[in-house]
Amino acid sequence: MLLAHLTPDTAACVVQVDLSAEACQRLSAFGVVSGAVLRVERQAALGGPLEIRIGTTHIMLRRSTAEAITVELPA
Repeated sequence: MLLAHLTPDTAACVVQVDLSAEACQRLSAFGVVSGAVLRVERQAALGGPLEIRIGTTHIMLRRSTAEAITVELPA
C-alpha cells in the first residue's frame, strides 16, 4: 500500500522508499526509513501535501513523494 492512499489518523510501517538517493537521504534525516512507524496527521484537499508524524517529528510531504513510499498497516 502507498503512503499517499492512507487516511488521516492511520498508522503504518515504512516498507520501502522508492526515490532518488538524494531524496532518500533527505527523508532518512527526518526518520523516514524502512521499519519506521509513522502516522498520517492531515491531508490537504485536491491532491495537496500530507502531514505525517514520525515519533515527535511532523513533516509535510508532496503527494508525489508519498506515492513513492510503500507502507504496511499493523496487523
